Amino acid sequence: MRTESAFATKVVNTAEALPGPRAAEVRGAVDSEMGGHLERHKTFTFIPITDKPVEAQLIDLKLIISEKTGALGEFLKDKARLVARGDQEWGGDPWKKFAPMLRYSTLRLMCALAAMLGRKLYTSDAVQAYLNAMLSEPRYGRMPKELREYNSDGVELIAFIRKALYGLAEAGHAWNAEIHQYLTAPRAEGGMGFTRCSFEPCMYVRREGDDWALLGLACDNAIHLESSDAVHAEVLGHGAAAGAAAGWRAHPAGAPGRGADRGYGRWC
Repeated sequence: MRTESAFATKVVNTAEALPGPRAAEVRGAVDSEMGGHLERHKTFTFIPITDKPVEAQLIDLKLIISEKTGALGEFLKDKARLVARGDQEWGGDPWKKFAPMLRYSTLRLMCALAAMLGRKLYTSDAVQAYLNAMLSEPRYGRMPKELREYNSDGVELIAFIRKALYGLAEAGHAWNAEIHQYLTAPRAEGGMGFTRCSFEPCMYVRREGDDWALLGLACDNAIHLESSDAVHAEVLGHGAAAGAAAGWRAHPAGAPGRGADRGYGRWC
């Protein structure tokens, strides 16, 4: 269970970080990132570049290395992220390149309600959220030179991407559609039983008798307010009882640490 909090993130030069003084730690971060893609989420599979249709676009992928530091400037860890050059994409449905965002007025309303009711306002974020969502059609990506591989015949291997890899133009839209479906599905069917507000596409409400919960979405982050600690625990721990791996981590809004509460078990 992760409990550290990254107060700041600094992107470093990949070519310098890989052979640098923390080479082992950086390589571990890269292996963890690639393991998440290839084993955990199955974001893409490798295929020979000769198998790519001639008319299909080949998008460059980039390996981003960053250093996470705490509130006092202390080093916490190295982080690696494989992203797509979405700026190289052309065409496509423009509506699939859009994802809604929580309005500031809605956020202020939730803050006011929390103060009025004396309840804590919590924030949470999904771990590798976008990678849970499927793309409407696959993409082809060329691996960065640091991760490039070849088959036994010496043919370069490229990524056949089926899920919403960070950086793709459709990634935000695909994730929003995925989380919306899960939040609004009936609880009896494994969903969370929330209803989307008609005036705010990123605000979700659930009420059962005197128990209620509000949840606002901002990309792969959420801010939520519940009527009691029991409801909060249930919302954050949804799915854990069924043995699902926890994929969201939550902490009181404004707190320096990412708390031990974990849930949204589907997002792993």
